[in-house]
Amino acid sequence: MTEKRKETRFAIEARIKWANSNRIIESNTRDISYSGVFVETLAPCAIGEKIKITIPVINGTIETEGEVRWIREDEEGIPEGMGIYFLRELSLAEKDAVKIMLIGSNTETLIG
Repeated sequence: MTEKRKETRFAIEARIKWANSNRIIESNTRDISYSGVFVETLAPCAIGEKIKITIPVINGTIETEGEVRWIREDEEGIPEGMGIYFLRELSLAEKDAVKIMLIGSNTETLIG
């Protein structure tokens, strides 16, 4: 399968909040980039559904909207969840906040 991502992904486990029209949930991330995030959940939203995302960073939060692009279900040893694409480009300040979060977590690059 050909990789479609344009941004580098970084492995990071962070507690975030996400919400759709029916619920507000806290979940862990598995990885993040400047254009999206993988969210662990046993109850993913439908592909194409829009959600609001709140990511805690050292100087506050990043709040943005995203769209569910893909879902991972029940693969042995791999967390279930959904891949979220951010619907707006993060600002330079938000990108810097993500960098600081990654540096503080001692993360590794998943895809270069």
